[in-house]
Amino acid sequence: MRKNTDEYAPFDALRGLGTVLRERERRLLPRGSAEEKDISGVLRSIACGTTVTVVYSWRGEYASVTGPVEALSRRARRLRVCSRDIAFEDIIGISAQYPL
Repeated sequence: MRKNTDEYAPFDALRGLGTVLRERERRLLPRGSAEEKDISGVLRSIACGTTVTVVYSWRGEYASVTGPVEALSRRARRLRVCSRDIAFEDIIGISAQYPL
């Protein structure tokens, strides 16, 4: 009997698919692969709904996420992309994709 129900579902046709999808969503990058840039200009120019790619520090590694900005608080210095709350201090690099 398995204790971790997240890994096993009795009617799960593709066992372990959920774990693989979660790992793929997180996409860790090796340390040192992100370039340090001045991000303040990009943070000033984006708004909710802008599609961004953010490289940020997460649990001692670099993680990358691409998606629309769901929430932006310059006062609290936080950004939410794809349900991830990211502090401005953790952002290593950011790029915005503006519509033509």
